Amino acid sequence: ARIAFLQGERKAQENLKNDLVRRIKMLEYALKQE
Repeated sequence: ARIAFLQGERKAQENLKNDLVRRIKMLEYALKQE
């Protein structure tokens, strides 16, 4: 059960990172549009 928990933690970290990258790209895109 502990290993599964750690894998879930890593997946959550990946999702968080991907979300951040997506937001940064959206911000850059918005800035370029102005």
